[in-house]
Amino acid sequence: MNRTMIALLGALMLAGCGGDEEATDDAAADHAETPAVEAPAAPAPPAGPPPVEGYDWSMHGPSAEEPDLVSLTYAVPGTGDTPLYLDCRRGSGVVAAHTDSGTPGVDAVILRSGEAQAMYLVTSRIPSELSGGELLTIELPAMDAPLQAFRTAGWINLSVAGQARDLAAHPGPAREAIESFFRACAPAPASGAAPG
Repeated sequence: MNRTMIALLGALMLAGCGGDEEATDDAAADHAETPAVEAPAAPAPPAGPPPVEGYDWSMHGPSAEEPDLVSLTYAVPGTGDTPLYLDCRRGSGVVAAHTDSGTPGVDAVILRSGEAQAMYLVTSRIPSELSGGELLTIELPAMDAPLQAFRTAGWINLSVAGQARDLAAHPGPAREAIESFFRACAPAPASGAAPG
């Protein structure tokens, strides 16, 4: 191979390498000019069910007759229409939930709020003149997951005998009533004093 041919091949190879560098530089410049895209924000937690007109949560007690008892009712104020009411002794850490079932013989009640759900066995029942069924009572820890989810979200789903309904608080006083109720029911802190 003569010297001219070697020089020509060398020049072509050098030009080829230089062209690649230019292409790389151009690509880097194009990338630098592209604005950074922000990652999308995490989706907001799903909203709960909407409040129902006329119904809302309210706290009652304590009273002179029952100085340690507080209750939280979901009702139409001034009527007997109360799908669910909760009560507890202050600092007990135990909540009793009461609901009227139009069907006698119901053995369990399901409570759900958000992802938290549990089934609770009925602890007592009395005949209901209002529905012709029974007034059911369940007892559960105030710190149970469905109740604490309700405390945070402001709504709970009540399911009795296959009939489910959402009980959602309106913004404002009802949300404050829910928080006040759970603060009152929270278990009293253990005493730090050693028994004597």
